[in-house]
Amino acid sequence: MIYLSLVEKYLIEENSVGIKTLDPDDYDYVPYYDNSNDSDDRTVAQGFSYHNGPEWGWLYGFFLEALIQMKKGDKDFTPESIFALMTPQKKHLLANEWYSIPEVTNANGQFCSFSCPAQAWSVATLLEVCYDLRNLK
Repeated sequence: MIYLSLVEKYLIEENSVGIKTLDPDDYDYVPYYDNSNDSDDRTVAQGFSYHNGPEWGWLYGFFLEALIQMKKGDKDFTPESIFALMTPQKKHLLANEWYSIPEVTNANGQFCSFSCPAQAWSVATLLEVCYDLRNLK
């Protein structure tokens, strides 16, 4: 459970739809993905920052699945407690013209113009969480 707490503390922002791909305290952390950057800056050129900070939507569903597995035996655990953690995703789904979750967002869930606006596995991992919560035994 400690690892999930660390993910929540360092890699998830309150209003983000995904999980950061690198700890903000890491020297190489760059929270913005710019695939058009042709500079000599090794931290961002040629889309290098893709794995070094931007938030990936599909990771969030796996984080929630891990929380479910760790908490489902607790007396205080309810499916509603996990559904509540999906509030940013629900808001994004309703505000997005694609009714979807993007591949990547920049810092704090900001729009990333180099991201696919609708990614199937970003939504699929959340749907799996919903399915698993509805079928908890």
